[in-house]
Amino acid sequence: MRCTGCGAEMRDDVEGCLGLYHELSVHTLSDRDPTFPHQLAVDAYAAQHAGTAPKAITTAFTLIGLYLVNERGFTGRQAQRAHSPSRSAACPSSPRARSRGRSTWW
Repeated sequence: MRCTGCGAEMRDDVEGCLGLYHELSVHTLSDRDPTFPHQLAVDAYAAQHAGTAPKAITTAFTLIGLYLVNERGFTGRQAQRAHSPSRSAACPSSPRARSRGRSTWW
C-alpha cells in the first residue's frame, strides 16, 4: 500500500502517513517537553506532503523550521517562535515544484 499524499510505501495502515503522524502527535504533545519536539514532527510531516499543502507558504515555513532545528540547533519551541513574525508579513505567492522527489521521512 502507498500513501496517497506522498507515495511512501506503507504497512497495512488504512490511514497511511496521516495515521502515523497522529500516533506520533499523541506522544509528542503528551510528553510536555519544554523544547516542543512536536514542531519537528509537524514540519517533517508537512515537508513530506508538500504537494498537498493548501498554501505554498506552508512549504516555506516547513523547510525553514527544519533548517533551524537541524542546522542551527534550535529547539522546536524556538523554531515555532521564529515563524511568528513572518506570519503577519505579506508573502508573495511562489510556484509549486513540479516534482517532490522520491525521499520519504521513514
